[in-house]
Amino acid sequence: MNTSQIFDPSRFAAVLRRDFIMQRNGWLMRVAAMLGVMILSELFVGYLATLVAYKDGHLNYLLAQKIALSFVCWFEVSLFTTLGASLFLSGWATPGERLNEIMSPASTLEKYASRFTISIIGVAAVTILCWEISDAVRQWLLSIFMNAESCSHVSFISGCRVITDKIGHTFVLSFLGSQAMYALGSTLFPRHPFLKTVGACFVIEMIFAFAVGFTVGFFHDASWVGTGTLDLNTWLPRFYMAGIVILTLFCFITAYFRIKEQEIIDRM
Repeated sequence: MNTSQIFDPSRFAAVLRRDFIMQRNGWLMRVAAMLGVMILSELFVGYLATLVAYKDGHLNYLLAQKIALSFVCWFEVSLFTTLGASLFLSGWATPGERLNEIMSPASTLEKYASRFTISIIGVAAVTILCWEISDAVRQWLLSIFMNAESCSHVSFISGCRVITDKIGHTFVLSFLGSQAMYALGSTLFPRHPFLKTVGACFVIEMIFAFAVGFTVGFFHDASWVGTGTLDLNTWLPRFYMAGIVILTLFCFITAYFRIKEQEIIDRM
């Protein structure tokens, strides 16, 4: 088979341009809302952290503000990238929208790559940019109303460093798996994908947590595991990282085949 039948760069560029133009107004409204939420939440958390640190002489207010804003940064980036991933297949919910996609002279891989570029890569990049802008606004406003030395810029990179020091790399990278799960959820649940995926993930995580807890407890307490015990601090992060990689690949690959399957069904 000619590879151009599967993926052609010029055809992919045309599909990407079409998808962006068709969803441009919706994405611009979402980005504006996201930026507004980030600015308000950062102003509130930054001001509150500074006040708490001022009242307690043992706290460094710059450090308290940095830690608080780093957790806000991690939470908001995870939330908004997840919301963006849940819109992975937006525009395919109704029969008319699916017919429009089927009639498009592009392969499934090109359509998938276009959605991936917009909903996964694009949303993550815009979310990080919005964080940088909102933090600059927060720093400027608080420095005016409080004093010039009460604020410092908390970039996305510095925020991630704080989180990795406090929690660990595995939790910071877990939003990649979240993006993959909600992208797959968008292909499974055309209507209200975010809410339905939240419910499905809750059930799956409960089952997974029970299975992992039982398995770890079994191996950790088993008398036949040599003379020592399993070093959970070393192995659990490795298992978690491997699980994130496997989950991410599985969800993204399955999402592709779900789109392909849906196209075949709609053509019949």
